Amino acid sequence: MDYTLCKSPLGEQIDTLKSRTTLLHPGGRMGWQERLEEWQAGFTARRATSPAPRPGLGVPLSVVLTLRPLSVVLTLRPLSVVLTLRPLSVVLTLRPLSVVLTLRPLSVVLTLRPLSVVLTLRPLSVVLTLRPLSVVLTLRPLSVVLTLRPLSVVLTLRPLSVVLTLRPLSVVLTLRPLSVVLTLRPLSVVLTLRPLSVVLTLRPLSVVLTLRPLSVVLTLRPLSVVLTLRPLSVVLNRRPLSVVLNRRPLSLSPV
Repeated sequence: MDYTLCKSPLGEQIDTLKSRTTLLHPGGRMGWQERLEEWQAGFTARRATSPAPRPGLGVPLSVVLTLRPLSVVLTLRPLSVVLTLRPLSVVLTLRPLSVVLTLRPLSVVLTLRPLSVVLTLRPLSVVLTLRPLSVVLTLRPLSVVLTLRPLSVVLTLRPLSVVLTLRPLSVVLTLRPLSVVLTLRPLSVVLTLRPLSVVLTLRPLSVVLTLRPLSVVLTLRPLSVVLTLRPLSVVLNRRPLSVVLNRRPLSLSPV
């Protein structure tokens, strides 16, 4: 034991201990004071660059508040908040991935998620659903349905019964009770009108028009024109090389 430290003043003892005390370091041996200063500098730098602490982590994991007979329940957790109010029955749930709101007896349900949004309103019955691949809107008792998808759009209106469908290859429109149907495709167009029964078809190679109950059919093709009239039964055929006219009941067929 070094007894010289006991006889020297306190300041000299501290200086002697500083010079004799060393700590291992990747770059060699250094004094404990320099090692402490380096550690403090690194700690300060890490504190400056670290993200802010998340809210709620400094509180207990859950807080529950219950008030009766009105029945109010409040639950707070780091990942969710639940609020329940009765007898009006209001439920609110907040989570990082979803929000659910329920209101009764009016029955309003709202759900929010990263991939979908659902809204339900009753007794009026309004349903709204939003997803990355589809949108659905339903309104009752008027019965309006709207569906949007990457490949199709469907719109339904009742009691007037209007249906609209849009797809990359076709468009269909239906109107009732007048019964109007319109279909659009890259290769054809079809229009149907009822109860008068009018059908119009357009294709790259032909045009067909049908009128009922008079029963008139008109067909146009690059090489021929056909006209049919009933109940008189008149048929007119026109081709580049021939013309045929058929008229009944007279049964006259000149060529």
